[in-house]
Amino acid sequence: MTTPVSEPSTGPRSTPVSEPSIGARSETGGRTLRGRLVFSFLTISLATLALVSTVAFFRSRQTLQTLMFERLTTVVAGNKEVLNRWVMEQERSLRFLSTVPAIAQHVQSLTQGPQAIHERDMSVRSANAFLRQAAAHSDFEELLLLLPVGGEVVASTSPARLGEYYVDSLFFTRGKTETFIQNVYASPTTSRPTVTIATPIRTDAGETLGVLAGHLNLERLEHMLAARTELGESSESYLVSAFNDFVSADRFGRAEHRRGVHSEGIDRAVSGHNGVGGYRNYIDVPVIGAYAWIAERELGLIVEMEQAEAFAPARELTLTILSVGLLSMILLTFGVRFVAEQIARPVVSLSVAASRVAAGDFSVEAEVSTDDELGVLADSFNRMTRKLRLLYSDLKEQIETTRTARDGLARARDEAESATRAKSDFL
Repeated sequence: MTTPVSEPSTGPRSTPVSEPSIGARSETGGRTLRGRLVFSFLTISLATLALVSTVAFFRSRQTLQTLMFERLTTVVAGNKEVLNRWVMEQERSLRFLSTVPAIAQHVQSLTQGPQAIHERDMSVRSANAFLRQAAAHSDFEELLLLLPVGGEVVASTSPARLGEYYVDSLFFTRGKTETFIQNVYASPTTSRPTVTIATPIRTDAGETLGVLAGHLNLERLEHMLAARTELGESSESYLVSAFNDFVSADRFGRAEHRRGVHSEGIDRAVSGHNGVGGYRNYIDVPVIGAYAWIAERELGLIVEMEQAEAFAPARELTLTILSVGLLSMILLTFGVRFVAEQIARPVVSLSVAASRVAAGDFSVEAEVSTDDELGVLADSFNRMTRKLRLLYSDLKEQIETTRTARDGLARARDEAESATRAKSDFL
């Protein structure tokens, strides 16, 4: 049995392929070519943007960290110089005050033999007034006059100190013979951090009349250090003693720091090290800091700034890059969509034509809209289709000829069979 051959449309004119819908999904249900192009571009763009933003953030963070370390180190060095200069200025000021003739006169008036009560009271008031006037023009929190024997306070800017004895105090024992700076210690009367400078009061002949001592105003020092920081709102500069105590009137003795203050920066400074680093401060906040041990003052100096503020420019830069990148992606997406459509249209047109040819329609021709590789491909496809159309036409003619010949043979056979039967009947 012969298999019938389907007869495609072979009209005299070719049928152009209709404009395909580029935005629709393909006939097989998959993603369209334009969709794949746009999706691929967005994927590559997002990956590039994420990579650029990540690299920019960490590089800018590293650069900021280096710059901040340099600034913090500079501030530490500056504050160290300020601290030493301030202490030395107060030392010179106290030493000069001890040479003023009036101070020797007050000591002599207070150390004379038996005096009437009112005369001694007048001498004490006069000495106290002199000390208050001197303290008003200095950074001493308190000035005291002590007798060289017994260490009794005979005059003070704080009247409550009168009559107290400092016979065992280091500043007194050393201050009788030389100008001496007693670094931070806990005051026996207030238990607060105290720095005391003491110097002897001598006659022209070199005889020691008494000891002039001054407790430094550490609040004044703290304000001076804070004023020089100027790194940001979260930055701070502070001092700690060798016992991990704040050298600060405001911070000392807080309940949360009964056992001293600790952090990586504080502990390393107290251990005698200088350096910089990122760590958590004494209230567990991430900071970057610089620290140094001031051996001559027996103090640790720490300057810190919260990392959130220090690295804010890096985050802002990253957000700017992300914003600009996303806006660029949105604009480029429309451009890529347009370009993808221009690329996909002839491809889809050729695909539709190929599907129709595969279905047996040799009259279709793909649209040749460009002169690039796609245009060459479409033109080649059309030439192939024309050859197939001609070959199919020739094949059809051959089939018709064969069919006609076959029909003739069948008639001849039938006639021969009829003749044979007639002959047999006749015989």
